[in-house]
Amino acid sequence: MKNYFITGACGFIGFNLSLRLLKNKNVNIIAIDNLSRFGSSKNYNTLKKYKNFHFYKVDISNLKKLEKIFQIHKPDTLCHLAAQVAVTFSYDDPISDFHTNALGSLNLLFLAHKYNKNCYCLYSSTNKVYGSKNFTKPVNMKTLSEPYTPYGVSKHIGDLYFKEFSSKEFNLRTCVLKQSCIYGPNQFGIEDQGWLIWFLYKNIFNKKLNIYGNGKQIRDLLYIDDLIDLYLLLIKKKIVGSYPVGGGIKNSLSLNEAIKLIENLTNHKYQKINYLKKRSGDQDFFVSDNNWAKDKKINWCPNTSPSEGLKKMLYWIEGNKKLLSKIYDKKL
Repeated sequence: MKNYFITGACGFIGFNLSLRLLKNKNVNIIAIDNLSRFGSSKNYNTLKKYKNFHFYKVDISNLKKLEKIFQIHKPDTLCHLAAQVAVTFSYDDPISDFHTNALGSLNLLFLAHKYNKNCYCLYSSTNKVYGSKNFTKPVNMKTLSEPYTPYGVSKHIGDLYFKEFSSKEFNLRTCVLKQSCIYGPNQFGIEDQGWLIWFLYKNIFNKKLNIYGNGKQIRDLLYIDDLIDLYLLLIKKKIVGSYPVGGGIKNSLSLNEAIKLIENLTNHKYQKINYLKKRSGDQDFFVSDNNWAKDKKINWCPNTSPSEGLKKMLYWIEGNKKLLSKIYDKKL
């Protein structure tokens, strides 16, 4: 049996990864989550039905509690997906943001190295580490990280720790993915925790939508199943390094184009769209260059178009509309 440690296992990405892995009876999922995010308890109730799912409600900033878990289950693979993901929260409470994103990452690497030096460590980072630069072409492996917000800084520190633990002094095999907009089923996002799902909820529940800027900002969109495919390929081949990943130029839309696409798919116009002042640090263009995935011979590229992905999301939302309406009634 292989032990997969998944932090944030009941969050959006962690839940989808856990579901995929749990199909293999020769895999143990050691799930670590503090269940603080909206929807995480629902995801937990689904995952706990599997016999090879072992759950620990622990905050990754707590080294002592984490070590007890590592003592019981020696990790073969660590997928570090837990994070504080809201830029706004990082300004309100940068200390807590640091403890989760920076210290939490160090804790996990320290314990992985201590209990299994052959452990492969995958880290879900963010495109926010690139800062507020106005790019005119897709970011690639040579693009420098220049974080702008407390959130970007704390995630960048996590990136650096993962890079350091792959050095000859520690010799862990680590991989960092600086991810763009990820979307798909089982996503319980709010305004600054997944803008596309937020746009969908606003349309479906007939609420006004705020756009910061003129809506011409370009973003690439990566569907969750495509990301999980990439994770599994990286784990299988034990790829080491730090890489940008997103939908790429073929799966890029402006915010205005996303709005039109959603309206066409739902056959419902937004109640009202407010165009507000552009927020500091918001880029006009951000797209990831995924060509490294071909260079590394893992033969990966996104297969799901924004239209196809949004249709799948709408199907999931319709099946969970009663629950979602309760969760988002006050938040929307």
